[in-house]
Amino acid sequence: MSRSISAVVLAVIVFASACGASTTLGADPETVTPAAIPTVVGQPDATSAPILTPVPAAEPTPVPSGAVSSVDGVRAAVVQINATGTFIDPAAGLQSNVVGSGTGFIIDESGLVVTNNHVVTGAAVLEVLIDGEQQPRNARLLGVSECSDLAVIDIEGDGFDYLEWHDGPIAAGMSIFAAGFPLGDAEYTLLDGIVSKENADGESSWASVDAVIEHSADTLPGNSGGPIVSDQGRVVAVNYAGNDVGQSFAIGREVARPVIDQLRNGIDVDSVGINGEAVSGDGVTGIWVYSVASGSPADLVGLEAGDLITQAASLPMAADGTMSDYCDVLRSRQVNDPIAIEVYRPSTDELLEGRLNGEPLEVTSAGSGNFADEDAPDYDDYLQITDDSDRILLRIPTEWADTDGGAWTTDGVEIGPSFLAASDVTAWRDGWGTPGVFIGASDQLPYASVGELLDDKEFSGTCDYVERQPYDDGLYIGELDVWENCGPEGSSFLVVGAEPSSGEFFILVEIVIVDERDWSAADEVIVSYEVVLEGTVGGGTDGSRTYSDYVAVTDETEAIIVSVPAEWSDIDGRLWDFNDDGDVIGPGLTVSPDNDGWRDAWATPGVFMGASAELPYASTTEMLDDNQFGESCTYVDRSPYDDGLYIGYTDLWENCGVAGSDFFVIVAAPPDGAFLVLVEIVVVDDRDWAAVDEIVASFEVVLPIS
Repeated sequence: MSRSISAVVLAVIVFASACGASTTLGADPETVTPAAIPTVVGQPDATSAPILTPVPAAEPTPVPSGAVSSVDGVRAAVVQINATGTFIDPAAGLQSNVVGSGTGFIIDESGLVVTNNHVVTGAAVLEVLIDGEQQPRNARLLGVSECSDLAVIDIEGDGFDYLEWHDGPIAAGMSIFAAGFPLGDAEYTLLDGIVSKENADGESSWASVDAVIEHSADTLPGNSGGPIVSDQGRVVAVNYAGNDVGQSFAIGREVARPVIDQLRNGIDVDSVGINGEAVSGDGVTGIWVYSVASGSPADLVGLEAGDLITQAASLPMAADGTMSDYCDVLRSRQVNDPIAIEVYRPSTDELLEGRLNGEPLEVTSAGSGNFADEDAPDYDDYLQITDDSDRILLRIPTEWADTDGGAWTTDGVEIGPSFLAASDVTAWRDGWGTPGVFIGASDQLPYASVGELLDDKEFSGTCDYVERQPYDDGLYIGELDVWENCGPEGSSFLVVGAEPSSGEFFILVEIVIVDERDWSAADEVIVSYEVVLEGTVGGGTDGSRTYSDYVAVTDETEAIIVSVPAEWSDIDGRLWDFNDDGDVIGPGLTVSPDNDGWRDAWATPGVFMGASAELPYASTTEMLDDNQFGESCTYVDRSPYDDGLYIGYTDLWENCGVAGSDFFVIVAAPPDGAFLVLVEIVVVDDRDWAAVDEIVASFEVVLPIS
């Protein structure tokens, strides 16, 4: 089954059982009569009890076996599974009565089929197409494992061809074949490859497996649940995941077989009944629930499609973007043990708590963020703006045109950058009838925690206190206070106390909300603001060689902001002319000590950033493939990239030019894929790697250009 949120392809392992054979008995001695025995001199007469010579038993008649014994025969035991149901995708939203397609394979002549949990869980109807048959057969679910992403279903009928397990070693270099129905095509596909790794990491956003094999056979969405077979047609592993750089993964025989043995007997393994995926980034972290199996512990506790499980057993979920923590919780408990869970429900912007195998979910508070209703009125236009020091960036309604970007002061002493925007700054400061926002950041505030900072912001004399909520926008974490009925106007007031994960400084955000569209503005402020303070350098080196100062810079449209070393003082923020033909496609920004030197050779450190929705590439990897530097550099490797805002891949090159510099290239996109971002960084010495850390942690792009 394909899914939009994730580019990965999940796979499953096949279990096959041998079929026994019966034997045919020889002739019955009672059918031999005394008259048939010849009389021999010296023997007793024929009326005496004869001594019989045993009659040899007839050879057994072989019973035909349906076990596949060749690669050509695999086709008969590989099936296409169509699952119809209602799912909620974090990107596409509600999908009612959709048909998802995956692959499975028969492991027993009775019609037992192995596939993925994500292919079948939550589906209302399961239908299976068998090679050579025009009409699909119905199937019923026997057992599932969320953490192994395996499932066993039983299809109507019997006497099927089936696959057996490979019984030899599985080693790197072994020839294999991937069978299935990629992209939902009804035509069977068989692709060859080799085992490239015997024990690769099995942690992914879909499942948590101790180890998987990596193989080179090309797989696509729709191959999920299909077998990896040997050249004798025996199952080596089950397709598990794939990526855009040609790596594919499958759950090996030793890991999958014990799980499948339980599933085929109707025993769920490490499962509470969800079709889920770990998501992390863009302010959202947890286990996303695509669908829920009817009657499961998840269903009984009140989980719904579209929920996000943020904690289980008081442990935050998916902080690393995988199912590892979630599955560790399930594996450390018995199947009926209660498990405390916390859930965020985006559809109602509520936080809920309950216990699997215990108390149903109950609403505990409104959620943080997403303040405005989907259909709430909004401002017509927004613009991106910075404070006077270019250290605070945010988007505000164009109507909040009165701004003050001066330093944040306490008792006349500057403690950090600040920014205030409103339709009338003076009126905002003096009363509650003017919408607007204040943001300040400082590493000099006298507080031990964001909670202590909020406790010192007391408005009970003019407002009614509502509640304090946890706050996490993907870049900063902290707490949020909600006040209402402020002043004679009865306005609402949001106060955020936050800090980066490093805890190096505090951020204070105060937003006055007068009418409904100000809630939409609050959402925009929360998702867009970013702060860069001196000293917040990443850990690319051991700290012995870093730049002494960093500054935030923007392109001429202020669509791109990034923190760079202050020594990189040559700034070119012109629009991006992708082909140098005068046809601009988006914002661009080049920063280095000498941009001419950066462009002409490899001896000058610096960075180029460009962003566009008009690039002629279908994926981030396609763009990286088109940016090759083999004539000047040595290629090292390609790695997945996810900084919480953008997702893609990185290429690393080394030994570039006479200087032997390194070259770090990122191509990424926001989760909705609305545009591509290109980042190119020349690294000349160790401290430039610290600059790479800072650039990656700080850059942000807002399109379309305001």
